[in-house]
Amino acid sequence: MSRFESRPDLRPPAVVVRRRGPGRGEGLLFLGSILGPGQRGPLVVDDRGEVVWFKRLPRGVVATDVRVQTYLGRPVLTWWQGRYRSGHGCGVGVIADTSYRTIATVGRCADLHEFRLTPRGTALMLDYPVVRRGGRRLYDGVVQEVDVRSGRVLFRWSAAQHVAFAESYVRRPLRPGRPIDFFHVNAVDEDAQGDLLVTARHTWGVYKVDRSTGRVLWRLGGKRSGFAVPRTGRFSWPHDARFLADGSISLFDNAAGDVATGPQRESSVMVFGVDEAARRVTLVRRHTHAPRIRSLSQANAQLLPNRNFLVGWGFVPYVSEHAPDGRQVLDLRLPPRSGTYRAYRFPWTGRPAGRPSLAVRRRVAYVSWNGATEVARWQVLAGRSPRSLRPVAEVARRGFETAARLPAGVRWVSARALDGSRHVLGRSMTFAVG
Repeated sequence: MSRFESRPDLRPPAVVVRRRGPGRGEGLLFLGSILGPGQRGPLVVDDRGEVVWFKRLPRGVVATDVRVQTYLGRPVLTWWQGRYRSGHGCGVGVIADTSYRTIATVGRCADLHEFRLTPRGTALMLDYPVVRRGGRRLYDGVVQEVDVRSGRVLFRWSAAQHVAFAESYVRRPLRPGRPIDFFHVNAVDEDAQGDLLVTARHTWGVYKVDRSTGRVLWRLGGKRSGFAVPRTGRFSWPHDARFLADGSISLFDNAAGDVATGPQRESSVMVFGVDEAARRVTLVRRHTHAPRIRSLSQANAQLLPNRNFLVGWGFVPYVSEHAPDGRQVLDLRLPPRSGTYRAYRFPWTGRPAGRPSLAVRRRVAYVSWNGATEVARWQVLAGRSPRSLRPVAEVARRGFETAARLPAGVRWVSARALDGSRHVLGRSMTFAVG
């Protein structure tokens, strides 16, 4: 885990860069962690694996689906946080402004897999209520649209009402005494007409759902696929199916499950060209990881503006970026037994509301400003009294925390954050040097 002199309260997971090549997309990387060493919370890093922002959450609370979205016409940082329990979650969606102040929380006991804002001021979220069907206790897979301001549920779709139990590859509880997780919804997207794309891990299926009636318009994959799928495009235990602007569909093929059923191949990102009229799909793009990965659960794939894919490998602690020609232009590793359920890349400008942090150890000043993205240099001021401070050092920002050596004889120290034009962005408190 990472440790900082100026912020000893923060111990985020350490990110190691294995490969960083040309052709990467623009922006920062947005991660969350539910397992492994270090504290839990939303995490933003750069392409060198350096922490940009981390929010420590209380013990037992985790964060997933950390990303930049738009709310009321403005960029916001969003994530889900709550309690994780055996593949599901009970928590809320959080919306924060560019100063990292929470401006809204959404949901009551929403699931961890999805928190997607819409232009309507609503959020698409998931739920796993227990229902009884055919004498069986099941975890339902519910998609709901929630009004952010009022919390009112505007739309609700239930897998148990529209998908037969026989479609599932999970026919008994994964743990004794628990309901059967027959569907395991993990993603929802919508097209321009408002129809939904629902991903279900345990039926190996992607479902297009009519928004107005809730009827399943078609299935891709699984036991009742409405499309002829080429052998090279078969998938299992999928996550994160998304509509793409050109009419194709991307998804993450986990190709590995927690029951002894189905193919056990390496996991990959797949993109399908879809011909709804002919009911045919073609595999137009596929990306795997080097070295080979088989991700038991979780994961996502984000298409970037430069046509690269940014991939969070879920259960396996890697994040990578893949160019259209297949080159792996970025590869990051999180700590062992760790992982990020999803990973994203977005441009982001953070301007924290608080002051920069400063600590002095053995005549070295350590400075940081959690979440500030515009700091280019640090200027250290020192003197024999708080009123006699003058610049004694200026250094380029080096990651989350920057160190600068102090001259002998100083008694008081402060630090200023400067942008690329040397404008002062913020100043730390003034401290006596012990």
